[in-house]
Amino acid sequence: ENQLKVLYFLYVQKRKFTNKNIISLATGIPLGTVKDAVIALKKKKFISQTKQTKEAAFTGFVYKLNMPLCKRIFPKEKVTSPGPEAAGLVTQI
Repeated sequence: ENQLKVLYFLYVQKRKFTNKNIISLATGIPLGTVKDAVIALKKKKFISQTKQTKEAAFTGFVYKLNMPLCKRIFPKEKVTSPGPEAAGLVTQI
């Protein structure tokens, strides 16, 4: 479920630049769990690429999602939130 929340947060962002603190605040998931979720999502190929970077005084990472895989979880063009069946897909992949 935490991986799904993190993936959803990353999926709906217009700018593909964030940091783990922002994800934690936005999702209510503890910081260490966010870190673990990002690592797991990379291993499962939902996140295909990350790169540590700095914009002004803001340090974070830019990321690229595996969109075909993400669209299996969030199939609609206008995503509101993932359904409970989506959690099973994240763990299966």
